[in-house]
Amino acid sequence: PTSNVNHIVALTDLVGFIERSESMSDGLIAYEASAEGISLKCLSIGSKWIHVTTTNPLYVIYMYGLWISDEGDNDVDGYSNKMFDEGEILNYGDTIVMDEFEKSSGYDGKLTGETIRVTNMWMATTTEMYRAAESCRDGYDSNSPQGFNPVDFAAAFWFGSAQDADSTDGGSLYAWAKRAEQEFTNQSNGANAKIISLLRKLQQSFADCRGLSEDAREVKGIEMKHAATDIARWMVVPLVQNFIHHLAAESGMEEDESDERNRMVLYALTVLPFISICDEDTFDDLFYDLVTDLDSYDSATFTNRIETLYSRFECLGISCDMVGKSIYSDEGWPECIVPSTTKEIAGYLATSDASFQMLKFDLDISTIFSFIVMEASEAALDIYENGRNVKGDAPNSFISLKTVSIPSSLPEAIVIYEDFTSGVVDYTSVTKNAIMGEEAFLWSSPLKNSAAASLAIATIDMHLSILDDMHQAVNLCETGGWEDNWDSAVAAVVGWTEGDDGSGVDGYLLFNLAEELCEHFDNCENNGESIINNKLMAEFTKGQESLKNKQCEEAEASRQAIERYLQAILVDILAYHSKFAHSNGDDRHCLLAHVARNALLPLIRRVSEPSAKTIEDNVVATALGCRVDDVEAVYMALNDYVVAKIIDCSWLGSSVCKETIPTFLPTPSPPSKSLTLTFRPTSSPTSKKPTVAPTIQKTPTASPAPSINLKYCGLSLADAQNRCVKAIPCPDGRNDNCLRGQTCFSVQRICDTEGSATNLGIFSPSTSPTNTPTTPSTVSMIQTTPTNTGGEGTSMESPTKKPTNKPILQIPNWYYDFGTDDGVGEVDGVQNYSSASLHSYSMAVVVGTIAVGGTLYLFV
Repeated sequence: PTSNVNHIVALTDLVGFIERSESMSDGLIAYEASAEGISLKCLSIGSKWIHVTTTNPLYVIYMYGLWISDEGDNDVDGYSNKMFDEGEILNYGDTIVMDEFEKSSGYDGKLTGETIRVTNMWMATTTEMYRAAESCRDGYDSNSPQGFNPVDFAAAFWFGSAQDADSTDGGSLYAWAKRAEQEFTNQSNGANAKIISLLRKLQQSFADCRGLSEDAREVKGIEMKHAATDIARWMVVPLVQNFIHHLAAESGMEEDESDERNRMVLYALTVLPFISICDEDTFDDLFYDLVTDLDSYDSATFTNRIETLYSRFECLGISCDMVGKSIYSDEGWPECIVPSTTKEIAGYLATSDASFQMLKFDLDISTIFSFIVMEASEAALDIYENGRNVKGDAPNSFISLKTVSIPSSLPEAIVIYEDFTSGVVDYTSVTKNAIMGEEAFLWSSPLKNSAAASLAIATIDMHLSILDDMHQAVNLCETGGWEDNWDSAVAAVVGWTEGDDGSGVDGYLLFNLAEELCEHFDNCENNGESIINNKLMAEFTKGQESLKNKQCEEAEASRQAIERYLQAILVDILAYHSKFAHSNGDDRHCLLAHVARNALLPLIRRVSEPSAKTIEDNVVATALGCRVDDVEAVYMALNDYVVAKIIDCSWLGSSVCKETIPTFLPTPSPPSKSLTLTFRPTSSPTSKKPTVAPTIQKTPTASPAPSINLKYCGLSLADAQNRCVKAIPCPDGRNDNCLRGQTCFSVQRICDTEGSATNLGIFSPSTSPTNTPTTPSTVSMIQTTPTNTGGEGTSMESPTKKPTNKPILQIPNWYYDFGTDDGVGEVDGVQNYSSASLHSYSMAVVVGTIAVGGTLYLFV
């Protein structure tokens, strides 16, 4: 060390004294004794909230896990006194130590010393490492005394007075880790050996930081923070080894028959908080079984508990080879299986390692969510901007959620990204604002802001990344090398927490949002899965096959289909939250509608500025509050977008297609007048079912003529005209709607049944010369049978006290289902007809829909 660390070494010696002490009074004196102004007790109670929540992410993880536990004082909106076991959550270490001092079974100096070591001293080590990184970033290192280095303090906490590398004696963390290591075999590296090596590098990095420019210090400081995280992962290894060892001993899986219950509890308290970040249900289950209801612990559950722990090693940032295999393990022990880097993702088989890293963004999102709830917004923002779990190619480099949305050099992806960022409003900034509680989120609560942030990441940041990756993959179709991009797009849709078969419901990304939506709209498949997710994954697999076979036009068609599926999910999210916010005046749903609005507005504006303006004007969030005004206008605008983008209404769970009639069809520039349809359902006073005449006449009066799509993709104008029925429509005039090599052409003639364009007449199945009077045309009505029915509901009670890790849609079991036998529901007197199927018909342009009884009519 280049710093004076004698006072820290003295603390290590005090731990050794406590372990040898026989009376609680002697142990307490040593625990509270000061060594140059610092004590073992002070390592916990001397922590400052502003310091640990902005510097040490591990401290925040521990506080979150213990706060949401059965022993924590948590409430629904993230506000509380932040207590654990009747003590301040910031001082959780001291609370655990004092519980050990005062336990009913009597004083045990050896266990008390071990408790102090793995709570207060372990966390102090990590704090000093992260302090070194922060000092480099903020320039404190330049003003500190020559030779001062916080990494020296971290090393002193770990090694204490230990001099012999092979010794397991003493009160240091090094000796403790050495003892744990002896209980395991087949480790890739010893934890102590890795920690020594990495601490030396971190020490040198801090020394190198002196004299750097401000920008260079920022880069170096971020590298140091990631290096500190890497060291912390190895520090977790002996915690897990001790947890497994004492759990096995208490379960009768080892020869030692001593009572290991208290040690099992101690290591449950120090390991399980990591799991709370990524799997709250598993955390709750393990915490209740091993801590809260300890007296009822069933040793027969050992195998299940260990299997669960192994499956959640990713949450702890460790792997099977880091921990090794217990020397007591036999055929009765489960095997720790290393996950494949080319794994199955919701039924899609990835072929590249890139998807394995992309899947871990789920962990970043869940960590950000937890940190916002704990009012550690700066730490959450640091993860958003600089990453934590998704490693880059260079050492100590990580990919962040903020940078993953920035497109490659492909013009198609850049245009979309600029639509979000280059105008008067930067729609991507909603993520940062939600994290920090700024602008539209200034007045909101931590839990509402965390829900908004996680939704923004999924629907904006990750969505942009998906679109970019798909464009890159198709661009590489002929030359090869598309696997990383296509697999990454799939991973960004699904995420890690969904599992191999996509059956999980604990994720944050678009796949999980679609699953939750289908539950709430009651339009899931018979197997309970989302209709749109099944289509999504099938299309990803189809596109993968096309890319393998260099069938590039087919791959591009799959890309466009997937894009529409994702847009359908965004439409449903905005429809759901805007209606719920309007019906109930719910602030949470209003903020989520605001986020969903930002995710869709740039896309809608590409098709129709009036529709975008309608949504912008009616879903409003400011620093003073949030409101949804005319929800029917929002639905009308969404319906216009659905029609313009050729999104099949059967994909939607919301009643966007059922409750509205489109006000326009998109046309080439310059825009023509909107088509206003005069028919509306009429309802009987005694029935909720609307009635409609079998045929609706539309007379050719002075009303503006309907807008008809006249733009199609083709290799040439003649090709677009001759193949317009089969060609891809490009109503917005953009070439990025077309297959590679094709261009968007204005055919200026309506398609006939033979597949070619004919001169444009009036809007009627048979055309007449434009100067010849015609009889009134008939709007044909094609009947389809709904595949499912349901409705959008309103909440009837307040939510439960405990915060949830699934805030995106946040409809708990008190959600009221408005579905009736005839498939009609009602919210604020507005009738709903959900989830009817909508089929495509050649030579038919859908301009309106209406439901009558169990039948959906299409106006074409």
